[in-house]
Amino acid sequence: MVNRAVIRAVWAAAFLLAPFYAPAQDNLTTVDQRAYDISVDMEQQRIGPINFLGLTIPEEFPVRLNLTISNKVSLDVCGNMFEGEGKGGTFAAASDAVTVTAGEVCSVVERYTINIDIDSLLVSAELAFQHEETWNWTPEHTGTYRFSMNGKLVDGKFEMTGDAAGSVAQAVVGTTAVLDLKTTRALPPDDFAVVDGKFTATLNRTAEMTLLTPPIPPEDLNEDGRVDTSDLVLIARDFGKTGANLTGDLTGDGAVDIADLVYAAVRFSNAGGAQAPALRVGGARLWLVESRLPSGMLRVDIKARSPAAVAAFDIELDYDAAAWELAAARSGGRLPSAAAIPIRSKAGTARLAGVSIPLGVPERLDRPLASFWFRPLTQEASVGSVRWRGGQLSGLDARRIPVGSLSSVPHMYRDRPFIGRSYPNPFNPEVWIPFELLEPSPVRVSIYASNGRLARVLDLGRLPAGLYLQPGRAAHWDGRNALGEPMGSGLYFYRIEAGGTSRVGRMLMVK
Repeated sequence: MVNRAVIRAVWAAAFLLAPFYAPAQDNLTTVDQRAYDISVDMEQQRIGPINFLGLTIPEEFPVRLNLTISNKVSLDVCGNMFEGEGKGGTFAAASDAVTVTAGEVCSVVERYTINIDIDSLLVSAELAFQHEETWNWTPEHTGTYRFSMNGKLVDGKFEMTGDAAGSVAQAVVGTTAVLDLKTTRALPPDDFAVVDGKFTATLNRTAEMTLLTPPIPPEDLNEDGRVDTSDLVLIARDFGKTGANLTGDLTGDGAVDIADLVYAAVRFSNAGGAQAPALRVGGARLWLVESRLPSGMLRVDIKARSPAAVAAFDIELDYDAAAWELAAARSGGRLPSAAAIPIRSKAGTARLAGVSIPLGVPERLDRPLASFWFRPLTQEASVGSVRWRGGQLSGLDARRIPVGSLSSVPHMYRDRPFIGRSYPNPFNPEVWIPFELLEPSPVRVSIYASNGRLARVLDLGRLPAGLYLQPGRAAHWDGRNALGEPMGSGLYFYRIEAGGTSRVGRMLMVK
């Protein structure tokens, strides 16, 4: 049986280790961003025959070319080919499913073709520039991916030299451009112009590899698609063992211990956790019982009636965060050796998971599964604000126990309202007497000297239901008698009547 020191260590580990084992946001999309400098020389071209009304075109004759730009991209991803098209300098492509294996290097080949259609009064032509890039991608997960890519050409420049020369630049390559040239020699009728060309630009492109079939996380030990109490049971089976290839060794340190329990439990939130189950006829019954403690705190016990032995639980509650704050959450004793793990949640949600270690310790069926304590933030904090968010149970076979009902017993007040002890005690000269009212009621406090003589009556009138605990709210005596005269040091008695009950206490004034 696990001793109390180990159980306390699990509680501490949930807070100390949780930041290191916080639920990882599995990045199922790998993003690769690159900038390629493209510089492509055009093969020498013979354009013609050129005929301008049968006239010879003189040297330095202006020629305007209208350019229409388009492109294609061809991708080879791990041997899978696909293509895309774009307008101007904008590229886009997306693949169908690509199946890969984690850790295996995958070659990616990008082939870009930039097409420029030339149109003018003198000539029409088509030019094509090509650029290729190769890189390696190593997938983190085995599965089916979709590969997509988009890019844009910027700082583009197209220039021609030879029998006609000129250039045009664009900050962002568009679908059209105008290239103004001048001839460098006279061109007789029906002659051919011989030109060279060059295209330069920067291609900014983003590739995304998105996993379409999410991997099974290591903490989902039974591979049922969720991390829950059943996985805690599987860890508990190996708890305390050391060696290689242990099922419950999630941290990979060769031992199954507290860290592995925390590793799994803090990932409940990303795997369904204690989501409200689909209730089943004949399943386990879970209910919560609220009770107000003499200190003013609220205790919530989670009780269960199950058709099978319970080995693990996961309880999640909602509460009014404006009126209460969570003070503690612990195993309630039904599982005598339970390692309970508080799971950090946002304000207004309290969550606790636990598993019996070792498995098979007889349950104490009269004890709660779990207990939560809440501290009041306001005097008006009332019972009945805690509600179910979800609950799960798992048996010794590491299978979920179907839940048949979730219910509440929200108003488990004591038969009498709480009346506390005066404070401070000893006092000089002021003292406060805390109390609560379960319903609107008159409140009266009588102060007696040690000889039994009545020294002062404090009639607080009819007050609304609520807590009257702190200075300014609790009953107050300033150490004076009915005539306003200071009373001397000594023992005094008080009798407070509130909400149909009364209490007698004693207090010592020391000056």
